[in-house]
Amino acid sequence: MKARLLITLMATSSADPSIVVVENGVRYVPAGSVVEHADAYRLVHGGLAEAADQECIDRVDGMDERTKGALRIAHEKYMDALLEARDELVQDEDDEDDDDDDFDDED
Repeated sequence: MKARLLITLMATSSADPSIVVVENGVRYVPAGSVVEHADAYRLVHGGLAEAADQECIDRVDGMDERTKGALRIAHEKYMDALLEARDELVQDEDDEDDDDDDFDDED
């Protein structure tokens, strides 16, 4: 069963390595990637993906449209916070490297 991601998701340890991207130590699967898994329909139910094959379309047919996307909204907020924290850590490391350069100049 296949689903195409609508948003970027954190990669699990069991994620297909061919679709995983690692950046600054963070593993993720980018939006647009096709996930092939027996439970791929769950991503569609959560509003995180769209069905990418007939098997998945059949499985999600008739899903409750009122709740579709609630998980996607929560995940987007989580990802925004995570990426913001990562950027702050990278900036802090850059600032520390700059401070180290200042000590080197005094010798």
